[in-house]
Amino acid sequence: MKRVVFGAGCDGEGFVMMRVRLLPLMVLMVMCVAGLAQGQVSPFTAVRFEDNARMVVRYEGAWVELVSIGGVSTRELVRGSMLEFGSLWQKRIGEDLLDVFEAMGVALERHDAIDLEFRRGDGVVSVSDAPMTRANRQLVLDHNVRMAPISPRVALEQLLEIVESRHAYATLRGADLRGLIEAEVEALGDRAPIAEVRRAAQRVVSLLGDGHAGVRAWRDGLAPGYLPVVFERAQGGIVALHAERSGLVDESHPYIESIDGIPLEQWIGGVRAYVPAGSEQYVEAGSMRELRALNIARMMLGQEASDVAMLTLRDADGASRVEVEVRLDDQRARSTARVGRATGRVDGDIGYLRLARMSPADRGSMHAWIASMREELALATEGATGLVIDVRGNGGGLRHPILALLPCLLGAEDEPVVVNAARYRLEGGDDPHAPGGYLEDRFLFPRAWPGWGERERAAIDRFRERFEPAWAVPEGDFSDWHYMVVSAGGEDVVRFDGPVVVLMDAGCFSATDIFLAAMGELPHVTLMGTASGGGSARSRTYEIGELEVKLATMASYQPNGRLFDGVGVSPDVVVNAAVDDLVGRGDRQLERAIAFLRGRGQDSP
Repeated sequence: MKRVVFGAGCDGEGFVMMRVRLLPLMVLMVMCVAGLAQGQVSPFTAVRFEDNARMVVRYEGAWVELVSIGGVSTRELVRGSMLEFGSLWQKRIGEDLLDVFEAMGVALERHDAIDLEFRRGDGVVSVSDAPMTRANRQLVLDHNVRMAPISPRVALEQLLEIVESRHAYATLRGADLRGLIEAEVEALGDRAPIAEVRRAAQRVVSLLGDGHAGVRAWRDGLAPGYLPVVFERAQGGIVALHAERSGLVDESHPYIESIDGIPLEQWIGGVRAYVPAGSEQYVEAGSMRELRALNIARMMLGQEASDVAMLTLRDADGASRVEVEVRLDDQRARSTARVGRATGRVDGDIGYLRLARMSPADRGSMHAWIASMREELALATEGATGLVIDVRGNGGGLRHPILALLPCLLGAEDEPVVVNAARYRLEGGDDPHAPGGYLEDRFLFPRAWPGWGERERAAIDRFRERFEPAWAVPEGDFSDWHYMVVSAGGEDVVRFDGPVVVLMDAGCFSATDIFLAAMGELPHVTLMGTASGGGSARSRTYEIGELEVKLATMASYQPNGRLFDGVGVSPDVVVNAAVDDLVGRGDRQLERAIAFLRGRGQDSP
């Protein structure tokens, strides 16, 4: 046997093995080109089989069940491929579709387009002349490569090595990572599909306490099926509402109690193994997001996939319940943001600044974006007696809004404020005392940084005297402390020195966590709402064989010494959203903020 290697290979494996003693190389190449011309096209970008009968394909970005192709039912196609190609039947259908038709004796009029039928609800949708391309076939091949078996032990031990040597929070939770990986390897065996190994890796990194950590594509290969419903916490419990916030799933019974007869707490317990083990509010919110992918959640609980779900909902006091059947969507519906109010005035003379995101839509317009934020603040506060800054639902982005807005709320003679302290997880050869530090992209610098002025370095010294970190990082693995310091702006800054309330919730995360902690350092600012998610990581992505893993590179602290990850920023005044607030029929938190600014508020929920 002689190995002959071609770029793509006649059989899609990267190489072919053939007896070549009787075949000139030119003939072999012609055969390969002919195979490329006929067999290596596809109308789909991915294919999977369920129960060796249902053929589910990715077509135009969505997973759909295929009923027939080219006038041949999928059942006939599967049976024919099994007869002709044996154990390779799935691979042949996905990667060499036209060859399967030829082997079955099916003559197609065209090789560049084909008729399809998909199942949609209780009916069938037809598509005529769906394009068949090599690009699609390559995507099928890429998908199959991703799903191919690999060694769980090799992949997970490489992951462990990266976590132990590079991850900032490797020892935060004290998890027995070696024991966890041994348990995963024992469950998976010597060889397992890449997708299963990714899910095992996701379960491991989720235990690290890093809110940003995750394994790319860990959901690949799982059954589609998404609830067109959003679950969110409000006063009294967790509410079920339509994804576009057009209303509650049931107006008289707003609270979700169970799905398919299984209590909500059990569902959350099942999916939380895949959610980073951050703060309690972060895990709950993340679990409820994962639960929308209900068929994936069903897999986690050992339940069968289905196109429908039965929601059991209750009223406020639990005296009445209803069951609502919901049909699942093929794709996750985009949920609408809860807060839709624009920057301006509320209740007459109270300024209102809405900050929905911490980054511009176009990174190239950074300067214009920062300038517009300051302009909006100036307009909102001109003649105002108080100010509400609303960051509810802001999942993070960049730290620039802190540098743009905080100076406007400082007096011209106020001392600089330290808003964040962090230590960088060193890599081999890094100098722990490097004067410039390692976190410039987070505006964090060591005390020795030559860019500090005297007042800023003095602020750092005062901060160091009182700062007590809640978690001590392993010495020798981390850099010197880095600090983010904000100073009062120059004479061109429009200042506001009146009372300020910042509205917050569990949807605040990452850079928004830093923003909240920074605002909380100002004496005339009150944080109001519910605790933020909690996350500050400066993540880096590591390619570990077939795994792509995102891990934190710094341990990041609030000015009060608490970590962001696993904790979140606590409000000064706790105010839960009311049920009607979630669908735009009120805003209890904003009302409380206005009352507070007018001196009528209470310091309790």
